[in-house]
Amino acid sequence: MELPFSRSTTCPQPELGMNLAQFPTLKELEITNCQKLSSLPPIPWTSSPCRALIKEVGSDFQRLDYSKNNQSEFCLLVKEKDGHLDSAFWRLLAFSNLTELKELALIKCPPLALEHLQMLSSLRRLTIENTNNVLSHVEAESTVRYQFPAEQLRIFGCNCSGREGRK
Repeated sequence: MELPFSRSTTCPQPELGMNLAQFPTLKELEITNCQKLSSLPPIPWTSSPCRALIKEVGSDFQRLDYSKNNQSEFCLLVKEKDGHLDSAFWRLLAFSNLTELKELALIKCPPLALEHLQMLSSLRRLTIENTNNVLSHVEAESTVRYQFPAEQLRIFGCNCSGREGRK
């Protein structure tokens, strides 16, 4: 099953197959229990305030929840299912629209590339659970240093050594 905007020819992001003009006022997207869903729009699809909840769909993640918390801060939760996510998954997220993101929780997700983390200039809380690596090895070996704006970093149940986590 494809959503109506998944194969548009007037798409500003051809690799994603999305025509945003078809839903100019869309503020909330919720997709639940659609196991045959084969394509999704980039999340968030706009830099304007919006909400997205996608769970139990045909993709490799169990839950993606982009919303505001009790303090009206943007938060994103990504929870992988069945160990099938790879780094290509991150193309689903429109990092250019996540500059106001305050909290990011990644559960069983592949490493997030440094180039994506650098776009999250407002990030204050980062939680990483049940993963093998915190950052991808390519960026970890770089001599370039990046100072994360995060005030709180929580890592649980990860299978990486202290050396890998520091890289």
